[in-house]
Amino acid sequence: MSKKVILSLFGLILIKSAYALKVEPYNNYTRFIFEPKDFIAAKGKVSDTAWYYPGYEEYNDCAATTIPIFLPKKAYISGYVTIKSTAHTWIESPRDLARIQLFKVKTFSNFAGLNQEIMTAPFYLSELRDIKTLYFSGNSSYIQAKTENNQFIYSKLMFDNRNEAWDKISFCLANISERTELYISALTIDAIY
Repeated sequence: MSKKVILSLFGLILIKSAYALKVEPYNNYTRFIFEPKDFIAAKGKVSDTAWYYPGYEEYNDCAATTIPIFLPKKAYISGYVTIKSTAHTWIESPRDLARIQLFKVKTFSNFAGLNQEIMTAPFYLSELRDIKTLYFSGNSSYIQAKTENNQFIYSKLMFDNRNEAWDKISFCLANISERTELYISALTIDAIY
């Protein structure tokens, strides 16, 4: 009997030290801060400072997924991503900067054993403010866009909130555009009650 208790305690200590998830409760919302240790990477690499995706190819599935969290009641989701990125792409007009999505943060609910996508938040090329035209071809320009001074930025995510989130949920980074290099050092999620 005592062996089971000791093994259970040891397991809890290992689980607690394996993840760095920070939870900050407030009056009408709870903030969850996912750091690199809280990501499970299907593609790319996780280090102590960031999840890194080299960006050579397009990737539509979940490249990195957060550990699941539990919401005890229905909530709307808001969030921020701390990111450093470089993207290369063709544009035809400056309006394309606000239309081209570099990746999406998808929210999945796992209720009654079903894992279902409930909302998404796109990250647009326009968030990368250091833009350089590399060459022209007809009416199109091939550009390099990156975060200013090659530093991490804190960027708001606009979830569509067509559904409320509750129960066990997780987040994934998906639909990454070709030639988009990503370093993500944190994903901050607010569950607003």
